[in-house]
Amino acid sequence: MFKSLLHQFIAILIIPIILILTITQYTYKQMQKDQEVKLETYCTTTIENININFSLLMSNVSKIASAFSTSRDVQLYLSNCNKGVDLAQRQKFSDIVELSSTFLPYLLDIVLIDSSGNSTSLVSYLSSDLHNYIRSLSKESQNVDKSYSFYINPKTNNVYIVYLAPIYVTKSSTNYGNYTGSIAILCKSSIISKIINSTNDILIEIVNKNNNEVLFSNKALFSKENINRLYSSSSQHRSKDIIGTNLAIKGTYLKHPFSSYSSIGKESTLNNFLLAAGPIFLIILVYLAITIHLVLIRPIDKLNMQIKNMNFTDGKIKIKSTAQNEIGSIAKLINQMVDRIVTLNQENLNSKVKLYEMEISKKETQLYAYQSQINPHFLYNMLQCMRGISLMNGMEQIARICTNMADLFRYSIKGENYVSLNDEITIVDKYLYMISVRFQNRITYTFQIDESTKSLMIPKMILQPIVENSIFHGLEQITEQGKLYISSKCIHNDLIISVKDNGIGFNPEQLEELNHLLMKTSDNFDISHCEKEGIGIINIHNKIQLYEGNDYGLSIHSSGGETEVIIKLKIIKNNKEKM
Repeated sequence: MFKSLLHQFIAILIIPIILILTITQYTYKQMQKDQEVKLETYCTTTIENININFSLLMSNVSKIASAFSTSRDVQLYLSNCNKGVDLAQRQKFSDIVELSSTFLPYLLDIVLIDSSGNSTSLVSYLSSDLHNYIRSLSKESQNVDKSYSFYINPKTNNVYIVYLAPIYVTKSSTNYGNYTGSIAILCKSSIISKIINSTNDILIEIVNKNNNEVLFSNKALFSKENINRLYSSSSQHRSKDIIGTNLAIKGTYLKHPFSSYSSIGKESTLNNFLLAAGPIFLIILVYLAITIHLVLIRPIDKLNMQIKNMNFTDGKIKIKSTAQNEIGSIAKLINQMVDRIVTLNQENLNSKVKLYEMEISKKETQLYAYQSQINPHFLYNMLQCMRGISLMNGMEQIARICTNMADLFRYSIKGENYVSLNDEITIVDKYLYMISVRFQNRITYTFQIDESTKSLMIPKMILQPIVENSIFHGLEQITEQGKLYISSKCIHNDLIISVKDNGIGFNPEQLEELNHLLMKTSDNFDISHCEKEGIGIINIHNKIQLYEGNDYGLSIHSSGGETEVIIKLKIIKNNKEKM
């Protein structure tokens, strides 16, 4: 039982484990797919936002550069290299410079470079390194429409956005369309740094499309290991050109963000949950398995073993740990069942003993009859012969006596164990007629039989021996008229038959001894009483108890020369038989 139950429990336990692992794996894959989609959308959105902000900045820079490039004063200034004129003309740029500073809050300086490479700062003072960098860029500006670059100050590591555009003569017919110089607009890169460094899930790079040079990126936010992963084959790329410039924004992220770390090196809380959920569920299931085994399976196994090894005579099931639960209740019910089985076995054994004793009693009664060495049938035939002779000689009384004796013998040898009370009274009546003849009417008798009791069934030959005992041990010893009263009635569920006489009665010692014997039940019945008492009071009492139970039998009351024997029997209808 235990192994089968354990195997079933393990099989049942495997199903939720497989379901949990399957659901966890499916959830993991689904969330990974969702994360990839979200990350792709996030990358595209981030690039678009950076592009919008950068395009707005570049648009403003381009507008300022266009304002200066189309200014007649700027074109004249770049065409005229006279210093005196230069100082005078520079005053005319103040309105445009002031407007540019308001329009572009990140503006650092505006530099005009003539065709000879001379540069002039219109807003602030620039270092010689930065002027040299701008001059070097201006040498190529004649061949390039416009360009963006980033300048890193070697001393301060400050990064600047440099926008360079060529200026052509458009406001004068002289040298119209000729290259006259360049304009360089310098802006602080803090706005771009702030936009790019706002995300650490995606590698953002601003690239010069002309030479694929990375002008700006948020690479510093990532470790070397994560940078290598971002440049591996498991990464995805998204890029977008910045309209009106030679720049492009490139975003890089991993294909599978759910690894031991998040997609760009930051450990994912969701990933940790998914990785921990499976083991946690398994631990819970193992805990439940151990608990169920300790609380349910092992006590059931103990109960099974105790039932298997139980001694059904005095054995008891003991399960201390589960005395208050259902298994303990089952153990108690089994103990009650065992007690009931023992009781029923004992009752069955007692019933068999009673049946055996009834058979012994029957055999003893037959042996008692055989001791007379007279064949009842021979005696019956002889009595019939005597009756015939008596009638032939006119002796009717002797003939009646012979008839009554013959009926009495025939009644005694019938095979039934139960007869009606009316049949028993009829036999007693015939017997008492012979007694009255024997004692020459010195003994009289009276029947008071309730009509409702005549059809009730009683054990055969229990009344005649009591009547005989009353006559020969009570009425025969007196000199006055003897009287015998036989009555019957029903009280509750019992049939009560009374045999009362006015004989010599019992002395107290005899009555006490006899009642003591009558108090013994048939369970303690000694067959030797039959041999000692014949078929008298004790034998009849034990016979009734064997047939009807220990609650029934005889009781004797005697005082003042009167004796009453009360027979207590079950009420058994005429349509039933007692076997």
